[in-house]
Amino acid sequence: MCLSVPGKVVGVEGKTVVVDVNGVPRRLESMVDVGAGDFVVVGMGFVMKRISEQDFDALSSTLFPDQCL
Repeated sequence: MCLSVPGKVVGVEGKTVVVDVNGVPRRLESMVDVGAGDFVVVGMGFVMKRISEQDFDALSSTLFPDQCL
């Protein structure tokens, strides 16, 4: 079983997307069209889907409770 985590797109370089996952930049391939500033779900080394900022906040506070204020 894989864990999917929320992230924020900070850059797009062709088909490669740079996503901030809990403060760590990750270079990933995207399965969906995304742009800088989009909130996404990352799993298995891919950007899997776009999500709302509210969903991002909820997922982040659940998975990374020490990082949220």
